[in-house]
Amino acid sequence: MSKLSFHKYQGAGNDFIIIDDRAQTFDLSLVPRLCHRHTGVGADGVILLQNANATCFRMRYFNANGQEVERCGNGLRCFVKYLKDQGLAYNKIVVGKDLVTGFFVQDRVAIEMGAVPEIKKVAIHDREVFLLNTGVPHAV
Repeated sequence: MSKLSFHKYQGAGNDFIIIDDRAQTFDLSLVPRLCHRHTGVGADGVILLQNANATCFRMRYFNANGQEVERCGNGLRCFVKYLKDQGLAYNKIVVGKDLVTGFFVQDRVAIEMGAVPEIKKVAIHDREVFLLNTGVPHAV
């Protein structure tokens, strides 16, 4: 049985397992088992730290079911805090196809993720809802 080193962070009600995968050896099939709340560590998702290039890191995010998604805002904030805690550069991060900026306002993590490309207003059960995609589809 091999060992797996990880950190667990939480933000705004979501919790994440963060793994340093700069060697790119993590077995992605482990994600659902690790995230299982009764038989694993328990988490909303797994975040992998990987090298993007000589000047910044890449964040890869996987939902608890193992599906990779382009980004997760709460996960990204936790990732920036993790990078800072590890003494690593956190100001420029590759997420999906984008380069995002992480910074701190006093002791709070902030992220510049860019503009949402499209927002649609729809009616659902007599309620007005806005559909947008920040890397993961949301209904607000």
